[in-house]
Amino acid sequence: MAGSGKGQASALAALATRRLALVGDASALTAEVLRLNQKLAGIEMEVLRLQLEIGRGRRHPTGAGFA
Repeated sequence: MAGSGKGQASALAALATRRLALVGDASALTAEVLRLNQKLAGIEMEVLRLQLEIGRGRRHPTGAGFA
């Protein structure tokens, strides 16, 4: 029976190691998703800024009418 306890402890240690590795992978992937979301938000803001500039240019070629 003593061998069975060692086998179970070894299996639990292997599972804990595997879980720790998976948590680390999930954390790294979450960080990558956040980084990509920030990039996307920056690109979207740049698109909005350019659309605003284009809209201003069409309505007011000389920039007149703005305070």
